Amino acid sequence: LSETHLPSTGIERINDIIASGRSDGVDREGVGFLLSKRAKQSLLAAHPVSERIVTIRLKGTIANMTTIQVYAPDSFRNDQEAEEFYSQLQHTVYTGPKKVVLFVIWDFNAIFGHGRQNHRGEMLIDFCRDNELFITNTMFRHRKRRKVTWRSPDGRTANMIDYILVSKRWKSSVLNTVSIADGDFNSDHVLVMSELRLRIRKPQQPKKSLPRNRVDLLKNIEKRNRYNASFTRRGIPVADKGILVHLKGFRTLNVRTLAKPGKRELVLNEMNRIERINDIIASGRSDGVDREGVGFLLSKRAKQSLLAAHPVSERIITIRLKGTIANMTTIQVYAPESFRNDQEAEEFYSQLQHTVYTGPKKVVLFVIWDFNAIFGHGRQNHRGEMLIDFCRDNELFITNTMFRNRKRRKVTWRSPDGRTANMIDYILVSKRWKSSVLNTVSIADGDFNSDHVLVMSELRLRIRKPQQPKKSLPRNRVDLLKNIEKRNRYKTALSNKLSRIQPMEAPTAEKIDRFDACGIICAVFTFFLILYAEFVVVAVILFPHLSSFYGIFNLMMTVLLGLLATVSHIRTMLTDPGAIPKNSAVSVDCMTQEYVEKMGFKEGQTIYRCPKCSCIKPDRAHHCSVCK
Repeated sequence: LSETHLPSTGIERINDIIASGRSDGVDREGVGFLLSKRAKQSLLAAHPVSERIVTIRLKGTIANMTTIQVYAPDSFRNDQEAEEFYSQLQHTVYTGPKKVVLFVIWDFNAIFGHGRQNHRGEMLIDFCRDNELFITNTMFRHRKRRKVTWRSPDGRTANMIDYILVSKRWKSSVLNTVSIADGDFNSDHVLVMSELRLRIRKPQQPKKSLPRNRVDLLKNIEKRNRYNASFTRRGIPVADKGILVHLKGFRTLNVRTLAKPGKRELVLNEMNRIERINDIIASGRSDGVDREGVGFLLSKRAKQSLLAAHPVSERIITIRLKGTIANMTTIQVYAPESFRNDQEAEEFYSQLQHTVYTGPKKVVLFVIWDFNAIFGHGRQNHRGEMLIDFCRDNELFITNTMFRNRKRRKVTWRSPDGRTANMIDYILVSKRWKSSVLNTVSIADGDFNSDHVLVMSELRLRIRKPQQPKKSLPRNRVDLLKNIEKRNRYKTALSNKLSRIQPMEAPTAEKIDRFDACGIICAVFTFFLILYAEFVVVAVILFPHLSSFYGIFNLMMTVLLGLLATVSHIRTMLTDPGAIPKNSAVSVDCMTQEYVEKMGFKEGQTIYRCPKCSCIKPDRAHHCSVCK
């Protein structure tokens, strides 16, 4: 908008109008923008420079758009005022953001072209040349009336003095610029519209930071027990040994320790980068020593599918998840280190064997662990032999060796000096479900501050949220009728309800002795209507084919259908007019006079049958008087 004459200082919002006027309150000059709802949402900034210049910046899909609305001095102003205006405009363009789409929309009061140009037109051309701007009004072929932007009050003079300029880089984004003179704006200027390929969008709102989990509070034994009790109320069993903690998720990783300050937050932040974590289920030592310990990080969906969690010891924990095909039992273990004696390792495997044996059968079994075991051709230790024996006894497959991956995608542990690399963290699956594992690979790009890397297994199986049990409908308490007082009260209420239902009179032979004039007129009218439709069909469609078998066959079928429809209507009118079909509306005229007098209906009245209790209810009655 230009020449608004709004006496406002700075910026003023009037129903999504951003305007800039004179600071002295004089209603002269003035420019502004009228924003749509989408443009208002995409508005990044608005800056009123003076009463002749205002700029706005909009958020775009490809690049942001800076738009400058100006109103140049009129032709009767001196050149010095025009030069000051151009200097101020040049400063606005120069100090604006670079690498954006620049539009300059203005009333320049300038004329240029072949043989028709004034001094203001030369100043406009120089300004466009200095800033590499294109005048979009002259880029497209239109009739003269679609280019004119101003007409004199007497209608004899018409010029193009309002322009839309675009920066050179983005001129291909302008599809059309045309003036529209059919608007009733009560102005000697007309609306100039430019169609763009660019789009604006609403700026994205900053994401709210999630509240961090106060795990340090669980060091307090009273708060820890109260927290574990909340899971017992939710139906998740908690064992006496170990700690059951819920924070926020699922994959296998030896984090070395979570007891150091800041290590827990580091692991959670890194796992949140891979997948949003919703809960931690952990099992540690019962004596409070910060050593060993295993756990699960559950996503939101895994948390909803959680059926049970059982911390066996500081080295073994199991969870059970609801699956679409079968439930999944997952065991997370941490085997004794290589410097531990073999007796401790054998006790660990015995405890693990007991956990697998006592677990639910016919489920998908995953054993995820840090076994500290090495096996393979020419490279195997005693712990590796114990792992192979355990897998053979329980029919488990080591998924790490089932797929062809590069060596760096198999290594799960590296020594601190970086010279030794081994695969000692494994994901095992039961033999029946080994085809459900699509891939198992190690990912070494996580910042977990550990010599172990993350091992990920991709599954074909899916987990789901357990369905809530359906609420049983309340059964009829027939035993209450044994009480004589309640039985009599029930009989009274039932008899009162049945007494309000008026039984329908059975049809007799006297009612079928005639059908009234209404039925005859309806039947005759329907018959002639069908004949007229047949005549139209024969004259328009079948006339060219009457000489062929196809035309004769169609004509006979049309006549037959018309006769069947007429006979069906007459048969309906000859039936008992007193027997009203359920959920139907009939006219009182089509019923016997005896039945009308008995029921108390008026002539011409339409009556309805209640769909629930089958009683007659009057026209426009919202509720039945019997069953309400």
